[in-house]
Amino acid sequence: MTQKKTTFSKAIRTFAKNRNQSSSRGSRGELEKRLHILPKEIQEGLARISTSFYGGS
Repeated sequence: MTQKKTTFSKAIRTFAKNRNQSSSRGSRGELEKRLHILPKEIQEGLARISTSFYGGS
């Protein structure tokens, strides 16, 4: 029982460590990598929001 508990707590700590290391910039990077998968309408809507929010050209 103790071995299972140790393995479980180690897995939780590893998950939490990896989770905390990714920043919001990393999340944006992940979005940008997968953006091409989204339908064109969604891509265009996100581009409009990004342009208006960030003041792009």
